This record gives sequence, C-alpha cells and structure tokens, in this order.
Amino acid sequence: ANFAAATAFTKTEPVQAALVGIILLGDTLTLPALLAIIASILGIILISLSKADGHKWTPDGSLWIGLLSGACFAVSSVSLRGASLSLGEVGLLLSTTTTLAFVTIIQSVMLLGWLGLREPGQVAKLFGAWRQAGWVGLIGFLGSMAWVMAFTLKDAASVKAVGQVEILFTLIASHVVFRERITARELAGILLVASGVIGIVLLGG
Repeated sequence: ANFAAATAFTKTEPVQAALVGIILLGDTLTLPALLAIIASILGIILISLSKADGHKWTPDGSLWIGLLSGACFAVSSVSLRGASLSLGEVGLLLSTTTTLAFVTIIQSVMLLGWLGLREPGQVAKLFGAWRQAGWVGLIGFLGSMAWVMAFTLKDAASVKAVGQVEILFTLIASHVVFRERITARELAGILLVASGVIGIVLLGG
C-alpha cells in the first residue's frame, strides 16, 4: 500500500513544476489551468491508490520519497524547458535536439560510469546487445524529444499534466490484453484525469 501511495505522491509533479517554473522561468499559469492540473493529479492519485489491494496506507518515509521524486522530475522538466528556450530563435527542432543531445550524453556517461564501477560485466553485455539496445534507445530518444519539444512550446506543468494520459492507456491495455477489471475508483480517476486534460487543452491559454 505504501508503494502505491509513494507512486501517487510522485504524481504531484505538475503542481511542483508549476511552482518551479514560476520561480525559475517566470512562467504564468491561469487559474482554470491550475484547477485542471489539480483535477488530473487527483485522478492519478485515485488510480494509484486503487492498486493498494485494500491495504490501509500509513504515513511513513514513502510520502517524502514520493514528493521528493516528484520535485526532482519537476525541476528536470522546467530545466529542460529553460535550456531549450535559452537557445533563442534557432528553430524548434534544432533547440529541442540540441538540448536533448547534451542531456542524453550526460546521462549515458553517468550510467556507463556507474555500471563500470558497480557491475563492469554489464557494460560488455550492453555493447554486445547493441542491436536491441539501439532500437530501444532510438524509441526512447524520440519520446524524450517529443517531451522537450512540448516543454519548449508550453509550460512544463501543463505538459506533464496532459502527459499523464499515459496511465489511461496503461489501464486500457491491462483491461484489453490481460482482462483486468477496472474498479469504480479507477473509473473515477480516469474521469478526473480526462476532465483535467480537456480543461488544460481548452482553458490553459
């Protein structure tokens, strides 16, 4: 139950991103957009807590870990937006790919360094499976590029709130592929997320 709760608290990222964006970049957010973001977050929390299998959540470190995780993702999202915007009028595609290229290089160097120190055998296996890993990396890069492109066009809080529709696709896939039943709480969460996303799109300004 606490794992589900911690996961739910990470979903406060859009609100935290709104605060970080206002502080660091001077982003603005309309009241209707903020309310829509909060609605989508409440929906995600409902869905996440429904995975607790009826167990009662007790406050512990999972709350702070979840909030800290959301804060780190929020700072990351806003920083990506700031980095891309700092490149000026070079065009959306160039600013996006340049920003993401630097981020990917930094992440790759850090990960290879970590594996080299802790699990050196995994580095050789990684390069040995370059064909499979290459396709995964390419798809991941394209997904990340879409995120950064969206951050460049719109404040990170709204983008991340809309991006939470992924949980809806996950639920639908689990129902269609694995025949898992969607609970009443999950359905309520779906409706909240959907209404929040629609509100952001129509009222976000």
